[in-house]
Amino acid sequence: MILPDKIEIRIVDRSGQSNPLANIIFGLKVFKNNDAWYNYSVFKTDSDGHIVLTRQQIIDNTELKHDRYIESGTSTRFEIYVWDGLMTVGLISTTKRLLELYKDESFIRKDLSRHGVTEENIPAAIEATQKKGRDDLALFEQIKDAMNANVQIYTGKIEDVWLDVSPKQYEFIIE
Repeated sequence: MILPDKIEIRIVDRSGQSNPLANIIFGLKVFKNNDAWYNYSVFKTDSDGHIVLTRQQIIDNTELKHDRYIESGTSTRFEIYVWDGLMTVGLISTTKRLLELYKDESFIRKDLSRHGVTEENIPAAIEATQKKGRDDLALFEQIKDAMNANVQIYTGKIEDVWLDVSPKQYEFIIE
Protein backbone atom coordinates (compact mmCIF):
# COMPACT_ATOMS: atom_id res chain seq x y z
CA MET A 1 0.00 0.00 0.00
CA ILE A 2 1.35 3.41 -0.99
CA LEU A 3 0.71 6.48 1.15
CA PRO A 4 2.07 9.89 0.17
CA ASP A 5 4.62 11.61 2.40
CA LYS A 6 2.22 14.54 2.71
CA ILE A 7 -1.24 15.60 1.54
CA GLU A 8 -2.19 19.25 1.22
CA ILE A 9 -5.80 20.30 0.85
CA ARG A 10 -6.72 23.82 -0.08
CA ILE A 11 -10.09 25.55 -0.31
CA VAL A 12 -10.49 27.69 -3.43
CA ASP A 13 -13.32 29.68 -4.95
CA ARG A 14 -14.77 28.98 -8.39
CA SER A 15 -12.10 31.12 -10.03
CA GLY A 16 -9.36 29.02 -8.40
CA GLN A 17 -8.29 31.67 -5.91
CA SER A 18 -7.57 30.73 -2.29
CA ASN A 19 -10.67 30.94 -0.14
CA PRO A 20 -9.70 31.12 3.55
CA LEU A 21 -12.62 29.19 5.04
CA ALA A 22 -11.78 27.82 8.48
CA ASN A 23 -13.43 24.84 10.17
CA ILE A 24 -14.54 22.94 7.08
CA ILE A 25 -14.64 19.28 8.13
CA PHE A 26 -13.20 16.57 5.89
CA GLY A 27 -12.80 12.81 5.92
CA LEU A 28 -10.50 10.39 4.14
CA LYS A 29 -11.00 6.80 3.03
CA VAL A 30 -7.90 4.77 2.21
CA PHE A 31 -9.09 1.63 0.47
CA LYS A 32 -7.65 -1.70 1.50
CA ASN A 33 -9.62 -3.36 -1.30
CA ASN A 34 -12.94 -2.79 -3.09
CA ASP A 35 -14.98 -3.72 -0.03
CA ALA A 36 -12.89 -2.41 2.86
CA TRP A 37 -11.18 0.83 3.76
CA TYR A 38 -9.45 2.70 6.55
CA ASN A 39 -11.40 5.77 7.65
CA TYR A 40 -9.78 8.99 8.86
CA SER A 41 -12.60 11.23 9.91
CA VAL A 42 -12.62 14.67 11.30
CA PHE A 43 -9.85 16.86 10.19
CA LYS A 44 -10.57 20.46 9.34
CA THR A 45 -9.25 23.49 7.59
CA ASP A 46 -7.23 26.13 9.40
CA SER A 47 -7.94 29.87 9.16
CA ASP A 48 -6.37 29.92 5.68
CA GLY A 49 -8.67 27.17 4.35
CA HIS A 50 -5.75 24.76 4.33
CA ILE A 51 -4.98 21.28 5.69
CA VAL A 52 -1.71 19.38 5.75
CA LEU A 53 -1.69 15.67 6.63
CA THR A 54 1.48 13.64 6.87
CA ARG A 55 1.76 9.93 6.16
CA GLN A 56 2.27 9.35 9.89
CA GLN A 57 -0.89 11.30 10.77
CA ILE A 58 -2.88 9.16 8.35
CA ILE A 59 -1.47 5.99 9.90
CA ASP A 60 -2.00 7.22 13.48
CA ASN A 61 -5.62 8.26 12.84
CA THR A 62 -6.80 5.12 11.04
CA GLU A 63 -6.80 1.42 11.73
CA LEU A 64 -3.60 1.23 9.70
CA LYS A 65 -1.81 1.63 13.03
CA HIS A 66 -3.31 -1.68 14.18
CA ASP A 67 -2.75 -3.46 10.87
CA ARG A 68 0.99 -2.79 11.08
CA TYR A 69 1.09 -0.62 8.01
CA ILE A 70 3.94 -1.57 5.70
CA GLU A 71 4.90 0.50 2.69
CA SER A 72 4.73 -1.46 -0.53
CA GLY A 73 4.65 -0.73 -4.22
CA THR A 74 0.94 -1.45 -4.45
CA SER A 75 -1.11 1.52 -5.63
CA THR A 76 -3.73 2.78 -3.19
CA ARG A 77 -7.21 3.99 -4.03
CA PHE A 78 -8.47 6.83 -1.82
CA GLU A 79 -11.30 9.29 -1.38
CA ILE A 80 -11.10 12.69 0.32
CA TYR A 81 -14.51 14.15 1.03
CA VAL A 82 -16.19 17.14 2.62
CA TRP A 83 -18.65 16.24 5.35
CA ASP A 84 -22.27 16.95 4.44
CA GLY A 85 -23.51 20.13 6.14
CA LEU A 86 -26.78 18.71 7.50
CA MET A 87 -25.05 15.58 8.74
CA THR A 88 -22.48 17.76 10.50
CA VAL A 89 -25.16 19.89 12.18
CA GLY A 90 -26.97 16.72 13.31
CA LEU A 91 -23.79 15.20 14.70
CA ILE A 92 -22.96 18.39 16.60
CA SER A 93 -26.45 18.50 18.12
CA THR A 94 -26.53 14.81 19.00
CA THR A 95 -23.05 14.87 20.51
CA LYS A 96 -23.86 17.97 22.56
CA ARG A 97 -26.98 16.27 23.98
CA LEU A 98 -25.00 13.10 24.69
CA LEU A 99 -22.37 15.10 26.58
CA GLU A 100 -25.15 16.52 28.77
CA LEU A 101 -26.39 13.00 29.53
CA TYR A 102 -22.91 11.89 30.60
CA LYS A 103 -23.18 14.36 33.50
CA ASP A 104 -26.29 12.61 34.87
CA GLU A 105 -24.98 9.58 36.78
CA SER A 106 -28.49 8.63 37.91
CA PHE A 107 -29.62 8.43 34.28
CA ILE A 108 -26.51 6.40 33.36
CA ARG A 109 -27.12 3.90 36.18
CA LYS A 110 -30.78 3.48 35.17
CA ASP A 111 -29.86 3.14 31.50
CA LEU A 112 -27.22 0.52 32.24
CA SER A 113 -29.70 -1.44 34.35
CA ARG A 114 -32.31 -1.13 31.61
CA HIS A 115 -29.78 -2.65 29.22
CA GLY A 116 -29.18 -5.66 31.45
CA VAL A 117 -25.99 -4.61 33.23
CA THR A 118 -25.97 -6.25 36.66
CA GLU A 119 -25.44 -4.19 39.80
CA GLU A 120 -22.02 -5.73 40.36
CA ASN A 121 -20.91 -4.71 36.86
CA ILE A 122 -22.25 -1.16 37.03
CA PRO A 123 -19.01 0.44 38.38
CA ALA A 124 -16.97 -0.98 35.48
CA ALA A 125 -19.70 0.02 33.02
CA ILE A 126 -19.75 3.55 34.43
CA GLU A 127 -15.98 3.73 34.02
CA ALA A 128 -16.31 2.60 30.40
CA THR A 129 -19.08 5.16 29.89
CA GLN A 130 -16.87 7.91 31.29
CA LYS A 131 -14.08 6.92 28.88
CA LYS A 132 -16.55 7.05 26.01
CA GLY A 133 -17.63 10.47 27.29
CA ARG A 134 -14.04 11.72 27.05
CA ASP A 135 -13.82 10.39 23.48
CA ASP A 136 -17.12 12.08 22.60
CA LEU A 137 -15.95 15.35 24.16
CA ALA A 138 -12.80 15.21 22.00
CA LEU A 139 -14.98 14.66 18.91
CA PHE A 140 -17.25 17.54 19.92
CA GLU A 141 -14.25 19.85 20.30
CA GLN A 142 -13.23 18.93 16.75
CA ILE A 143 -16.64 19.52 15.15
CA LYS A 144 -18.40 22.15 17.28
CA ASP A 145 -17.32 25.06 15.05
CA ALA A 146 -17.82 23.27 11.73
CA MET A 147 -18.94 25.58 8.93
CA ASN A 148 -19.99 22.87 6.47
CA ALA A 149 -23.69 23.79 6.67
CA ASN A 150 -22.93 27.46 5.96
CA VAL A 151 -21.07 27.11 2.68
CA GLN A 152 -21.74 26.03 -0.88
CA ILE A 153 -19.70 22.92 -1.66
CA TYR A 154 -18.91 22.49 -5.36
CA THR A 155 -16.27 19.79 -4.97
CA GLY A 156 -17.69 17.26 -2.51
CA LYS A 157 -15.05 14.60 -2.96
CA ILE A 158 -11.94 13.66 -4.82
CA GLU A 159 -11.32 10.01 -5.70
CA ASP A 160 -8.04 8.85 -7.17
CA VAL A 161 -5.14 6.42 -6.79
CA TRP A 162 -1.79 7.07 -5.16
CA LEU A 163 0.94 5.60 -7.34
CA ASP A 164 3.94 7.00 -5.45
CA VAL A 165 4.85 8.61 -2.12
CA SER A 166 5.49 12.11 -3.47
CA PRO A 167 3.53 14.93 -1.75
CA LYS A 168 0.02 15.47 -3.12
CA GLN A 169 -2.09 18.63 -3.41
CA TYR A 170 -5.85 18.77 -3.75
CA GLU A 171 -8.21 21.69 -4.19
CA PHE A 172 -11.84 21.79 -3.17
CA ILE A 173 -14.11 24.48 -4.55
CA ILE A 174 -16.14 25.80 -1.64
CA GLU A 175 -17.71 29.25 -1.23
